[in-house]
Amino acid sequence: MGLLAPFRHPRDGGDPCVHPHRQAPRALALRLAWIPAFAGMTVLAGIVSPAYPAESVRALVAAKQHAVLSSQLAGRLARLDVKAGDRIRKGQTLAALDCALQRGQLAEHKAELAAAEKVHSVNRQLAGLKSGSALDAASAEANLAKARARVEMAEATAAMCDIRAPFDGRVVDRRAEPFQNVAAGQAVVEVQDDGQLEVDMIVPSGWVAWLKPGSAFTLTVDETARSYPGRVSRLGVRIDAASQSLKVTGELGNAAADLLPGMSGEARFAKP
Repeated sequence: MGLLAPFRHPRDGGDPCVHPHRQAPRALALRLAWIPAFAGMTVLAGIVSPAYPAESVRALVAAKQHAVLSSQLAGRLARLDVKAGDRIRKGQTLAALDCALQRGQLAEHKAELAAAEKVHSVNRQLAGLKSGSALDAASAEANLAKARARVEMAEATAAMCDIRAPFDGRVVDRRAEPFQNVAAGQAVVEVQDDGQLEVDMIVPSGWVAWLKPGSAFTLTVDETARSYPGRVSRLGVRIDAASQSLKVTGELGNAAADLLPGMSGEARFAKP
């Protein structure tokens, strides 16, 4: 239907009381009144039903590597050189036991090894000259193997006297004090790698239909009130039957240097 209705003359059956110049503006106004309303409905529909609706879940920032280091031997802590918050390097000695006894045993076994090596060498020379017995040569070789094994065991024990950092990171807390006697297996220091952060999330199981490794998300952290881009690194391998949920792990970019493990926030995904 057009915006302007055609004028019909009274002789053709038109309304003789309506002048053509009055009828057209009124019809035009009625039709134009629908245009703003229709345009508003179009804009509103675009707001209410976006092309990519966002899905969000709670998320926790966690260290990629975390460890509580324990003493493998019973003894007295001779050194504990780090405190909470200290930076550490991989291989750095964080604590050391008083292992005078273990190191003395190592020295003793090394001396026994040196003696066994000399006896073995002499027996080999005699065997080459056809002057020694085969039994003596075999016995010397066995004694040499035993001496080497004892040295290896003593070296391994002595290595347990030092507690070393397994990776670069920071000290979270220390669980003992210098000169304290500790038992085997007792926690001494807690460390974490704060340079590599992960995001732990629990998502509805229905998300597996579209959520994949590499899916992008935005993490808004409560403590900093900032948003950080991230991507899903891996999905859990089992859905929890009771809660119908799945564990998802994500990684953050280099812009997350101000984050600390333990912070939390909201992760928002764009559902395709």
